Amino acid sequence: MVDAKKIVQNIIDSYGLSLSKNHIKNVIDEVKRLSLGENASHTVAKNLLDIGESYFFRDSHTWEAVDQLLSSIRNAKMLSLGCSEGEEVYTFSFLAKKWGNSYMLGIDASEERINVARAGLYEKWKLRKLKEKDIDLYFDKVGDKYAVKYVYRDNVHFIVDNILNFESKGKFDFIFARRILIYLRKEVLNGVIDKIHELLSDDGYFVLGTGELYEEVLQRFEPVKVRDGILWKKKPHGSKMDIRDEKDLIESHIVKTSKDYINVAKELVNSAMYNEALMWIENAYEFGVDSKELVKYHITTLLSLNREDEARKVLKKALVLYPDDTFLSSVSKVIL
Repeated sequence: MVDAKKIVQNIIDSYGLSLSKNHIKNVIDEVKRLSLGENASHTVAKNLLDIGESYFFRDSHTWEAVDQLLSSIRNAKMLSLGCSEGEEVYTFSFLAKKWGNSYMLGIDASEERINVARAGLYEKWKLRKLKEKDIDLYFDKVGDKYAVKYVYRDNVHFIVDNILNFESKGKFDFIFARRILIYLRKEVLNGVIDKIHELLSDDGYFVLGTGELYEEVLQRFEPVKVRDGILWKKKPHGSKMDIRDEKDLIESHIVKTSKDYINVAKELVNSAMYNEALMWIENAYEFGVDSKELVKYHITTLLSLNREDEARKVLKKALVLYPDDTFLSSVSKVIL
């Protein structure tokens, strides 16, 4: 069995996270309960600990999966729980506009964040995953900020609320709850999962963050692989796939995808295609891959691009996680 406490603490130390004791305990408990292998446990723990700000098209594999599904689900209804400042809702609107007159609703407990979402005005940092042509397609430049074009605000709504109080007459084709469930107390979590199950249409999709996994979700939903992403559907009555099988499916997906990313990064670095390698490595981190091999390629790539300050930052974090690695030690003697 993996040492869940050690895995979680290493990640906290490496990234310098400042988290509540209750949140850390929840992550450790979840990693223990899931009983996955070392690599998958590390990926799940890292994503459950992730409290970074939201941005457009976060978790690109998830959005590629959603885009494919929208081609057959016209006029979809989407609900975003803990929608923050609306990036997730507008991202869905960008994709859905191609396929019909969809309806998007974001709810968040913070009135301040909801006001930002309603204004639809963002710093360019929030758009960092978009190409310039897509920025021009989705946004208007307003001073030094970017405003979501009005065509993508049709049927987009935001309200101050929380999932336990929220009521809806209709059901939703997509419900997003990315990186929020881990903040809930265990006695509340089951009620929230039940509410999501109730609000989701029978053919709908429940969307978690990349690498997120919860025992309570496995009880009510089953994973579905769409392109390179994993989404969740309601378990049909009499479903024969048990929880262990589902864990195996998700773990093998995480591990397989991790290896794929590492192999491509290796090929790009060995071919001296450093700019391409850096883009690939950043996408791997977004997916949740964070192995020792990938970190080595990241450092090598940054040094090859003469970005020594960035390489130094990556190296310092890596030395916390992998203090006995000879490659990292040798590089540290040169650039630290």
